[in-house]
Amino acid sequence: MGWNRCKRCLEALPSGAPALAALFNSLFLFAVTVVILYAGIGRLLNPQPVLGLQMLAVAVVSPMDAACCNGLVSRINAILCDKYDIEHATIQIDAS
Repeated sequence: MGWNRCKRCLEALPSGAPALAALFNSLFLFAVTVVILYAGIGRLLNPQPVLGLQMLAVAVVSPMDAACCNGLVSRINAILCDKYDIEHATIQIDAS
């Protein structure tokens, strides 16, 4: 399926905005990677017991949270692109 964005939303952006967004996104992902690696190395050097109940709670809640976030993001994207029909609560898709 992939990301399908409407042309009008992309045309409204300044010409350098996608490049800047990609730059900040990559810097943020790099910073998160460094933090995760630092925490992982720390746990390898100083092992701690696994908290089974807390791990089970996160494993149960995570799929539900991801599904809610994906639905919310798709609705926001549809609203911003004027493709959302409030009366019928459906997303309209152009045949073109």
